[in-house]
Amino acid sequence: MYTVVIPVLNEAENLKELLPRLSKDCEVIVCDNGSSDESVKVAESLGAKVSRGMGSVSTAIQRGIDLASNDRVVVMDADLSHPPEKVPEIAKGLLEHDMVVGSRYCRGGVSKDGFSNRILSWLGCLATKFIQSGVKDPMSGFFGIRKSNINFRMKDTYKPMLEYLVRTSPTSVFEVPIDFQLRTWGETKFTRWKNIAGPLKAVSLLYLHKYQRLIKFLFVGASGVVVAGVALYLLTEFAGLHYLLSMGIACWLSNFNNFVWNEVWTFSDRREHSQIVSRYFKFLTIYGSTAIIDILLVGILTGIGGVWYMASFLVIVALTTILRFLISYFLVWRGDYSLLSSKTLNQVWNMGHSNDEGDFDWWEWYGGHPIKRFWKRRMGRLVKELAGDPVSVLSLGCGSSPILNQFSGERCGVDSNSRKIDFFSQHTTAELRVGDVTKMSLDGTYDTVLCNEVLEHLGLENLEKAIFYIAGSSSNMAVISIPDYGSRLGRWLEGLFHGGLHEGLSVDQLDEVCATYGLRKVEEKRWLWDTAILYKKVV
Repeated sequence: MYTVVIPVLNEAENLKELLPRLSKDCEVIVCDNGSSDESVKVAESLGAKVSRGMGSVSTAIQRGIDLASNDRVVVMDADLSHPPEKVPEIAKGLLEHDMVVGSRYCRGGVSKDGFSNRILSWLGCLATKFIQSGVKDPMSGFFGIRKSNINFRMKDTYKPMLEYLVRTSPTSVFEVPIDFQLRTWGETKFTRWKNIAGPLKAVSLLYLHKYQRLIKFLFVGASGVVVAGVALYLLTEFAGLHYLLSMGIACWLSNFNNFVWNEVWTFSDRREHSQIVSRYFKFLTIYGSTAIIDILLVGILTGIGGVWYMASFLVIVALTTILRFLISYFLVWRGDYSLLSSKTLNQVWNMGHSNDEGDFDWWEWYGGHPIKRFWKRRMGRLVKELAGDPVSVLSLGCGSSPILNQFSGERCGVDSNSRKIDFFSQHTTAELRVGDVTKMSLDGTYDTVLCNEVLEHLGLENLEKAIFYIAGSSSNMAVISIPDYGSRLGRWLEGLFHGGLHEGLSVDQLDEVCATYGLRKVEEKRWLWDTAILYKKVV
């Protein structure tokens, strides 16, 4: 069983058509916000539960979710813009996913909305790029969610689904294509101004929620810049101190100011009062070291470059702001004492993203920083060049990798992470399966097997199992890519950034294992230490 929640305001005519089209096997709750027509009477006569109240669409939805007797809840509009025939599909999706979205913009989705509304919707989707990942229609009002996953009370917001998407952080989100229609009866409750101001306010508040710690840190940092700047100027111009000595004192005053405010505000949820003294000395030691570097750089800019000392100070502070945030986040208020630990550097390199996230590979290819995007796409091209244009391809450990989408023939992708399969299924027409490359049995006939940056995670014993299955498949060719730990530079950098994730594997080790199971190296392509290799079966 599942519950359908429908917020309404003067939708009597639409309810007469909508409610009979919903399944009889679901609970229907109509949340009325003070209708002056017969909406409540129609809903009750057609067997729906009615919740009466006043407020916004989001508060009406919250009332409906509160009353829902089932964990699976589907929310839809009453104006027939959302096809009721899609409700069972969305509800069924909640058996496997944390959230399901009725999408106008995923493959198969259609929008009959007007041109201006489409532009506003497109701009809204673009604006959410950095607060949610992967959902193509984050502004949709047709969605399903598990009641047990909701960890907050919905406030007055113009975009309830986006609110749930960002604040509940679902691990698996699936989009169901819908044919979005224009309303048949009645008038929209939203003016053009509300259609612009409402989403803008909702998205802005969610950015504040998502990045509140960074925003707080920047405000604290700005106060520290004011403290340091005033002290630097007064000590230099009125006390007659040398500007470098003045900057040393100013940096200490600024650091003390920043520590206090970060302690009681920015990182208040992470502090332990019993360790405040040790935390302050750790902060002072780390920031004291960076202050020495700042002073030296100011000395170079001013003493050699002739830049006014106040301008030099502001430039250096601006350039080191993000570094200071990362130091504070990872070292002072988190407990990681080594800035050069592979875990910390991996988090910085991946901009906070985790390899276990469903959209990680997709993010690396399309949304990562420029170096990562270039690197991944470069390796993707090398894999494609070696594989050519096979009739059929099997990709092992495909994750959400767009590499598979470079091929046009029959395609199948396998990954042990179901969240990645869930995500990638929305961005490819390839067949996808959940499976472990070291345990699965390879059925079907494929010309080429791909295995892109997977084997270095496995260790020698599991590596042999994986190669055994690759060699035992029906394919005559395999393209395998790995970071070569046989390269001194590659071994050092991969160990530094991915030491906790990689077991380490050299090209020579891979060649030896492949040869043992009848795979002969034919061609090799490199990008620095990352290597793509074409193997063929020995006949």
